[in-house]
Amino acid sequence: MQNRERTLLVFSYYFPPLGMGGVQRVSKFIKYLPQFGWHPAAVTVKPVSYYAVDPSLLREIHHCPVHRTGSLDPARITRLLSGNSVIPDTRTTPSAGFPALLKRVIDRASIPDTKTGWVPFAALKGCHLLKNRGFSAILTTSPPLSGHLPGLVLARMLHFPWVADFRDHWLTESLVGGKAGEVHRTARRQLARWIVESADAVIAVSDPIRSSLASLSRTGAARMITIPNGFDPDDFEGKTAAAHARFTITYCGTMSSLLDPEPFFRAFALALERRPDIRERISIRLVGRATDIDPGAVVRRWGADCCTELRGYVSHDEAVSEMISADLLLFMLPDTCSSGMATGKVYEYLASGRPILAFSGACEARRILAEHPGCSLVTSRQTEAAAGIIIQRFDEWAGGGNTAVPLVFPDLQRFDRREHTRMLSRVLEELLYPSL
Repeated sequence: MQNRERTLLVFSYYFPPLGMGGVQRVSKFIKYLPQFGWHPAAVTVKPVSYYAVDPSLLREIHHCPVHRTGSLDPARITRLLSGNSVIPDTRTTPSAGFPALLKRVIDRASIPDTKTGWVPFAALKGCHLLKNRGFSAILTTSPPLSGHLPGLVLARMLHFPWVADFRDHWLTESLVGGKAGEVHRTARRQLARWIVESADAVIAVSDPIRSSLASLSRTGAARMITIPNGFDPDDFEGKTAAAHARFTITYCGTMSSLLDPEPFFRAFALALERRPDIRERISIRLVGRATDIDPGAVVRRWGADCCTELRGYVSHDEAVSEMISADLLLFMLPDTCSSGMATGKVYEYLASGRPILAFSGACEARRILAEHPGCSLVTSRQTEAAAGIIIQRFDEWAGGGNTAVPLVFPDLQRFDRREHTRMLSRVLEELLYPSL
C-alpha cells in the first residue's frame, strides 16, 4: 500500500510567478513533496493583478501541473478593465477621491475577504480534477482565508482527505473598522471554525496560531500540528557575499505602515548625531516593495538620503544574495503584532548567518530571534538602544571584527523546508493509511 502513487491537489491563491514572501511556503512544499512520494498539482488564479513578479520561482516547481482559473476578485477585475496584467510598484494607496471611496466600499462588502470571487472558479476546476485525475488528498492554504473554501466544499462533496494550512492568523486580514469590522470578524471567526472542525487535519505556522485555532473548535486540537516557516538550503548554496567598502545595513522585505522603517531611521539619525564620523562609512540598502508609505520620504526626513539606496523589489534569489552580503540585517515588525507572527524572512535571516537588528513587539518571531547569538532586539520606542547597537556593530566592523564570518544559529536544521515537507507528508500518510 505504501508504494501506491499518491497525488495531492493544492489550492493556493498566491502562487508563482507572483513574488514576495507569501508564495514561498507552498512553493517549497511543492518542490520537495516528490522526494516523499507525493506528486502535487496546483489550482491558482490566472497571473493577473500581481503586485510583484518573480518568474524564477517557477523553475523549481516545473514538475507540478498548474491549473489557473478566472476570478471575480475586485483587484483582478480592475486590472483587466485597465488592460494591465501587473500592478505597478506604487508607493502609496489611494487616500482620497473616488478610488479611495471605491476601495473602502469593496473592503466592507467583501466577506470574508476580497478574494472570495475566486472560490467558485477554484471549486469548479477542483471538482473536475478530483473526479477525473485520481487525486489522493487536498491541501488548501491561507491567506486569503477564503482560499480554504474550495477544500471545505469539495472534501464534503467528494469525500477526499483535506488538510488546511494557516500561514497567518485567521483575523490578520480583517482590517476594516467600526461596525463593518465587527461583521467581518464575526464572519471570519465562523468560517475559521467551520474549517477547523471540517478539515481532516489543520496545520498552523506557529504554536500561538495553532492554539487560537484550537480554541475555535469544539472537537479539540487532536488534528492540529505546527509546521513553522523556514528556509531552503538550496537558496543559499554556492552564494558568496559581495564585498562592500562601507558598513552595509540591509533590509529585505515589504515596507508599509505596519512594517515601517521610521523607527530605524530615527535611531540612525541619533547614531549620526553621536558619531558624525561614521556618516561617510555606512550604506543602507532597502530591498523590497513599499505599499502605503513612501520610504524615500522617510529617508529624507531623517537625513539619510546621502547613504541610502532604495532597491525596490528584486527576485528572491537576488534578495538572498543581499542578505548574505550585509554587515547588519534590519528586521521590522510592529510593537503590536499578533503573538503567532513569524514571517518566512526570520528564518532566511537566520540562515544567512549575519548579525540582526530587530525592531519587534512580543511575538513568535521575536522569541526565535532571541535565540540567535548575533541578534539585538528592540522595540520601536527604544531609539537610544537601537542607536547604540548601530554604533557598536559599526565599531566591530571598523575594528576588523568577524562580521564577515557567518554566525551559527543553534539547531538551524529544524527550520529546513525539506524537513517541514517531510512533516506534511507524514500528516497526509496518516490520513490515507490510519492503521499504519
